[in-house]
Amino acid sequence: MEDNTKDKKRSQLLVSPNPIAMASAGLSGAGTLMPDAIHGTGVVGGGAIAGAGVAESIKKESTIDYPVSEGLCPEVWDAAESGYIIKEDVKQKALELVDVLLAHYKVEAVGVNVVGSICSNQYTEDADIDVHIQVDLPSETAEKLNNLRKIESEQLFKDQYLFIGLHPLEFYFQPNIYADMGSCGCYDLMNDKWLSGPQLVDLEFDPYEEYEQSWNEAFEFGTRVHTTLFDLHKNLYKYNAILEQASNQDIYSNEALMSMVDRRLEEVKDQLLENMRVVAELKDEMVQVRRRANMNPQNP
Repeated sequence: MEDNTKDKKRSQLLVSPNPIAMASAGLSGAGTLMPDAIHGTGVVGGGAIAGAGVAESIKKESTIDYPVSEGLCPEVWDAAESGYIIKEDVKQKALELVDVLLAHYKVEAVGVNVVGSICSNQYTEDADIDVHIQVDLPSETAEKLNNLRKIESEQLFKDQYLFIGLHPLEFYFQPNIYADMGSCGCYDLMNDKWLSGPQLVDLEFDPYEEYEQSWNEAFEFGTRVHTTLFDLHKNLYKYNAILEQASNQDIYSNEALMSMVDRRLEEVKDQLLENMRVVAELKDEMVQVRRRANMNPQNP
């Protein structure tokens, strides 16, 4: 009888929530913890609680495949005796477009790296060629540049072909010069050398075996995030309810009632702050879980 265990596991993955994606959406972007939330005007954990933002993130991140090729993408890399090196025309094309971006935004590059699945033998036929432009800028400034780049790319590159075969060139201003090292491969375009990787997994690679510990950590983490954000949402609701009740009554003439409301508000505020502290800790833990997952399997 044919063993279809892997197919069953893959099917379960395709329809199951990705806890890291859920946590990411709940801790940033889809659900945002803002100071105004304490006063009732902010959105707390909107993605994890309401589910709208999380559902889309889960859908995108859970429908993944695990292709494995014998080597790196031949449209991007040349196989040499010393290892893989990027094709000269790919490098020149990427650096030319980097120069366009640097000139337009009037910034200097500390380095230029190719990262992501294209630096492994787990790329898809239309995987991005992720080109990270390392810049010595605050994160907020780099984020603004990346947002502008998304809007202006079509105009900036209107006469340029942004593909290598079916692989689109994607550019990103990277303010954290160490972050790229956590990718499955990091190739220095300026100096033609690998800073880390490339990651080459065995053709029989089974991610469910290799990542079992990381999956278990992720699901446990996702459960904790959900519980904490629910508590935070509940306490915020209580806080707002008390404020609303107080605004509808003449409590200021009743000293005992005023004292009780103040005491209850302080309790809820303390609970809110404690929940926010836990969420911040969970966010740091999420980063560590993802890093551990990224480091497994080890490069041969």
